[in-house]
Order: sequence, then C-alpha cells, then structure tokens
Amino acid sequence: MNTAFPVIANVNYGVGLCLNLIVLFFLLIGVSKRLGSYRYLHITFIIFNVTWTTFCWQCMGKLYTTKSKFCLFLLHNWFDSLHFVCLYNAFFSLFMVVVPLHFLYRYWMLYSPSHIKLFSGYRYVLTLCSFAIPEFAIWYAASFFLFKASDDQRAEVASALQQAYGIDALSNPMIIGEYFRDGRYNLPSVAGLLVFVGIVVLECGVMLFCTIRIYVYLAGARTYSVTARKFHRTIFVILIIQNAFPLVLIHINVGAYLIAPLFAIEINLSRDFTVLVAHFFVPLDALAILTLLPEYRRAI
Repeated sequence: MNTAFPVIANVNYGVGLCLNLIVLFFLLIGVSKRLGSYRYLHITFIIFNVTWTTFCWQCMGKLYTTKSKFCLFLLHNWFDSLHFVCLYNAFFSLFMVVVPLHFLYRYWMLYSPSHIKLFSGYRYVLTLCSFAIPEFAIWYAASFFLFKASDDQRAEVASALQQAYGIDALSNPMIIGEYFRDGRYNLPSVAGLLVFVGIVVLECGVMLFCTIRIYVYLAGARTYSVTARKFHRTIFVILIIQNAFPLVLIHINVGAYLIAPLFAIEINLSRDFTVLVAHFFVPLDALAILTLLPEYRRAI
C-alpha cells in the first residue's frame, strides 16, 4: 500500500480536479437556469472541494493511531508551525458548514421562500461567513489548546513515527489526542473530542430535520406541476447523494480513528488507506452532479 498510495492519490487528485472544473464551468455558464441562486452554493462547494483537496495533497497530512492515542501531523508543514497543523484541521471542518447550508436552502425554498434572498449577492457572503468563521475558530481553538502534544506523549510515539514516516516526533509540530492518562481521564483531550463530536452531531441534526421536512413536503405537494415536482425531487436526491460522500468517506471514516482510542480500540487498516478513501469523495461528488442532473448530462 505504501508504494501504491502516491500513485492512486495523484490519479485521484487529477481526476477529481478535472471533474470539478467541468462542473464549475457548467455552473458559471448557467447550464441549468432552474437552479437560480442555488448555483452559488454549488459553486462554493466545488471551489471548496478543489481548494481543500489541493491543500491536503500539498501538505500530506497523516493520522497515526494506537490503542491509547491519535496523532495528526503534516509531512509538508509549510511554516513548521503547530498553528499550521491546527489550521489544516480546522479547514477540514468547513465541510460541515457548506453541507448543511445546502439542506437549509432546499428547506427554505419550500417552506419559507423569503429566506432565499440570503443566498444571493452580498447576503450570501455574509450568510456563509456567519456560519464558517465561528466554526473554523472553534475547531482551530480546540485543536490548539485541547490537543497540544506534551513531551511525554511525543516520546511515546517517537520510535513508531520515525520508523513509519521518517520524522522526529520530538520536534515536529503535531496534535495528539489521548483520552486516558495515568489511570484517569485526560480532560483536555476529552473536552476536545466533545467539541468535535458536538459540532458534527448538531449539523447532522440540522440535515436530518431538513431531509425529513423536505421529503414530507414533496410527498404531499400538489401545487407544483409534474415537471416542477420532478425537478425538486431530482435536486433532493442529488443533495442526499452528494452530501453522503463527505459524511461517509470523511467524517465517519476519519472520525472512527479519533474516537477509537476512547475505547482502547486499535484499527488495523492502513492509515494511508484511510486518507485515500477520504479524498475519493471529490471525484465522486462531481460525478453525482454530472450524471444525475439532466441538464449536465445533455451538456456533456
């Protein structure tokens, strides 16, 4: 896997980048007129996909776990700084801002159309920032203050990281989560995990609520024409599929490695495999849009 990983990762990055740029091109030229201001959310998601994937590809983040702890570090830390590692981790959390906004848009489109004005012009920038900035700041602060690696923790993983990645764990910037230490709970790491899980649960709750309400509305909708109902249902299906990819491939996949040490579980899968699976959502997400929306199929 260590030999195959760079090749698969590079191919995956290239394919994902090309597919997302195709989707972005179609969005910018207005292939689907019926998307309205919803296309700004799609454009944001595509730009974020490309930016996040490129950032991760350049930094080469690594997640190392044992039965008692997890470590996050970068093979290419541009500034050799712990702040940069925390920025990398906080950047990851922004998926959980962009995704619920899609669900809120579709929900308000059906139940409160007056709110749709929040997704166009300068209001859209303000809406996006009002969600993204607080979450980014909270995730960053939790990473920096609650998961800062101690000298003892570094010494305990130094040999393994030197052998696996050729890095000096005693000096390399990293964050370490260890939920039990010296026979008792390690409160900073537990608090950090609660922050991460709390944000994910809150935003998954918003998506679940919107999904149920949208389904109920469309199931009983009689005021729309057959064509309009079909379009809304198509967008709804795309929304679920499109956002299932980051949920399964990133949050559940990576989240399992963060939670496993809490129960003294060591996951035996290759850690490179975990990172690779997380990045597969980028081409799959673009494929979902290109194949499920009729306007894009005709454009291709």
